[in-house]
Amino acid sequence: MPQTLRKGVAEMGHQPGEAVASPQRVSLADRLERARERSGREARRGLPSEERERIRREAFGASPLLRGHADELLAITGELARVLPSHAEYQARTNGDWGTGATGPSSRSRIENPACTFVWEIKHNPQGTLNQCPVREYNWALENTSRVCDLWEGEPTASEAELAKALIVQTVLGDDELRAVVLERAGTLVRTAAGTLGPYFAEWKH
Repeated sequence: MPQTLRKGVAEMGHQPGEAVASPQRVSLADRLERARERSGREARRGLPSEERERIRREAFGASPLLRGHADELLAITGELARVLPSHAEYQARTNGDWGTGATGPSSRSRIENPACTFVWEIKHNPQGTLNQCPVREYNWALENTSRVCDLWEGEPTASEAELAKALIVQTVLGDDELRAVVLERAGTLVRTAAGTLGPYFAEWKH
């Protein structure tokens, strides 16, 4: 996905780290005012906090282990959910009207892949903060988007539970010591289960 993001930006005539030229720069005050207006609209459209929390936790499924650590995991993924658009917000924005698009609870609880949002902003919002920011900030935003969008595993949206699982996998596999310990334990667990259950299900195998 990082390469896909960079390719998408390059195809629009931009190289990573190169800001989009614009005939008129928007002042910081204007950008902040726009952000405040958007925040107000989003708050009015948002799910009731109780329903939102219920949906966030239900995404972890029936696993007692995952549900037992849901608060810790949601505290981490919540940092992304707080700043990235939900699928409903992305649909409303890209349809040209904040009042239209997907509005169901599921769409509001799923987070849009930031690579999609990044490319759309560059292509369709020349007066937006991303297009107007200095080259250094643009490069930093592109780098962080490239880094984090792998958590979506190529999908356009993800729940916080899916992001949490992907984050754990990438953290473990990206660390040599953690990877060795975790894969050894995982292998032991599976070999024990396979050896125990194999004789009972042999007739099912062809």
